[in-house]
Amino acid sequence: AMIYPLVFADVALFSIQERTLCVLLARRANEPEANKWALPGGILKPKIDGSLDQTALRVIRDKVGVLAGCVEQVRLFSGETRDPRGYSLCQVYCALLSKDQACAVAGLKTSEVCWVQVELATQKELAFDHGEMIAEALKYLRGKVEHRAPPLHLLNATFSLFELQDACSLILGSPVDKSSFRRRMKNETSIRLVPGLFREGAYRPAQLYQAAPDFHF
Repeated sequence: AMIYPLVFADVALFSIQERTLCVLLARRANEPEANKWALPGGILKPKIDGSLDQTALRVIRDKVGVLAGCVEQVRLFSGETRDPRGYSLCQVYCALLSKDQACAVAGLKTSEVCWVQVELATQKELAFDHGEMIAEALKYLRGKVEHRAPPLHLLNATFSLFELQDACSLILGSPVDKSSFRRRMKNETSIRLVPGLFREGAYRPAQLYQAAPDFHF
């Protein structure tokens, strides 16, 4: 008889909270690894999920109730020792939430879901191999930003160049040079200036931008 492995989709949901890059963790209610923190995830349900990508989208919808941007496959984890229930496959996804969406999630008032600073997340008592999963998803996100993809999904619908530069710095874990960043943004096709829209602040008003309609991270 054929033995089928357990198939899961786990999602590393990233957001910027108070100028720190955070990942969403959920406390496991059931065994195995009950009460430990883990990435939100779910088991593939062939009757309702047309694909594992759909499992990931269902997990995000059920756990956080919002549509995340840029849900992309990062890496497949597999083995017979990673889950006590048997041989398992787990596809890890990276997804991004804007500040507005992340506030909505924080407002769920559930002690079972929380945003944790990425550096601190791997120090928590995590279930299974989720520490490794977070590290892989972060590496994936950093790789995209290093290759000049602007992480617009982390920002609200309109944003300033400073906010975009700041998001890049927070993802990379080191400051992005302002002058070279501004030069690069002059030719950036994925953002559009919103005429007449400025953010008032302590300094001179900041011109606001939005994502181009065909933007893909």
